This record gives sequence, structure tokens and C-alpha cells, in this order.
Amino acid sequence: MGDGSPPIVCDGEDVAVVFDPDVPADEKSPGCFHVYEANGAGAVVPMTITATMTRDIWASTSSRPTERLITPVIRRTMFVVDVRELQAVID
Repeated sequence: MGDGSPPIVCDGEDVAVVFDPDVPADEKSPGCFHVYEANGAGAVVPMTITATMTRDIWASTSSRPTERLITPVIRRTMFVVDVRELQAVID
């Protein structure tokens, strides 16, 4: 994630979270996420993010019902995000 932490692996239902207004906030899942450590109030740190998606393509036929892996499909993109620290006090 650009800060030296290990890569995040998102799997299954954690990849996409659909907003549901009927689910209370404390019961909502954040999905796949990363928390950056503090850089100081008002700090702006550009982070280079590399997102990689891997999908395995499987196939079977009526004459060969056992599925077999044909090929993995890998897509990768890089982008820069300015990570900013905000602070607030809630009473």
C-alpha cells in the first residue's frame, strides 16, 4: 500500500460491499481496507498504490466433467493517492 506494509489480499464477499441503509453503522463491514498510520496533523503523503486482480478460468465439458484450470487472468494498475490525516474531537 505504499507504506511498507504487506500486500492486502481480498477474497470472496469482502471485495465489494453494497451500501444498505437498513443495516446499522456498527454492523456494517468495511470490506477490503487498509489503515495508514499517523503522519501528523495536516500532513499530505503521496502513496503509490498497485491494485492487482487475479481470476482463475476453469472449464469442464460433458465428456470431461472434472473441472480443470485453463489459465489465470491477471490485471494490474498503479495510481498515486494523496493520504491526508484529519483529526477531530467528538464529545
